[in-house]
Amino acid sequence: QLRPDLVVRLPGGKHIVVDAKAPLAGYLDALEAQDDVTRRRKMEDHARHVREHLVRLGRKSYWEQFQNS
Repeated sequence: QLRPDLVVRLPGGKHIVVDAKAPLAGYLDALEAQDDVTRRRKMEDHARHVREHLVRLGRKSYWEQFQNS
C-alpha cells in the first residue's frame, strides 16, 4: 500500500490525493544557465523529467486505494 504525502478529505466522502514531490534539477539548471541555448536545453530536460514523473505517478494508481478520489 502506497502512502501519498497528503490526503485532503472533502465533504461528501471525496478525496484529493497529493504526492508533493516533483523533479526540479533541470529547472534549477536552466535558471543558472549562462546562455539561451543551454537554458533551452535544460528547460527541455525539465519538461521531459516532469512527463516521466507523471507517468510514474500514474502507475501508483492512488485512485484504487482512495475511493472517490
